[in-house]
Amino acid sequence: MQQTINRVAAMLLAAVTVASCGGGEESREETWEVQSSEQECYSFMPTLCLQTRASASSAWDFQYGGIDGFNYEMGYRYQVKVRITKVDPPPIDGSSEKTELIDVLAKTAVPRAETFDISVTEPSSITKIDDTTYRLFNRRTLTCTAENCLVIEAARTGGLGLLLEFDHQNSPTGPMHLLGIVCSAPSASFHTTCLD
Repeated sequence: MQQTINRVAAMLLAAVTVASCGGGEESREETWEVQSSEQECYSFMPTLCLQTRASASSAWDFQYGGIDGFNYEMGYRYQVKVRITKVDPPPIDGSSEKTELIDVLAKTAVPRAETFDISVTEPSSITKIDDTTYRLFNRRTLTCTAENCLVIEAARTGGLGLLLEFDHQNSPTGPMHLLGIVCSAPSASFHTTCLD
């Protein structure tokens, strides 16, 4: 009987040791800067993604899965500490890594007049709400002047991609303030015409 108890105790100790030595999930911690605006990215369909980078000299990367526990507000630049855990096996429609917020180290408002662009390659990514309001990627609402709204409507019906310019004049959770249309081109040639 004592031998059986000793064997069970040894197996439990081995299982705990393996789990604590990396036999479970692999994870690491990183500090990122988060951009004050989201940008078009592609998963199964076009959407808006957070833009992050490790340092000011690094290029911006898309966070397709977002950051769990992070309450992002457009119009602020953040410095965040995150935990990245490898997902094994990854889901068919998801990332091989899960990113979770550990801490918000800094949150800085950008000037309200600072501008940013959002590309909209597929006309189907813009839906009309009313004559002066549209929805982007089923995520963000924008308001436009009558002139800009006519351009958006023509692009939607004509199969054109758009590069839209905004500022941060409205609240972080309110409709985005559209300043103008920077560029428009057929979806097939949009990236080479408007983004390169």
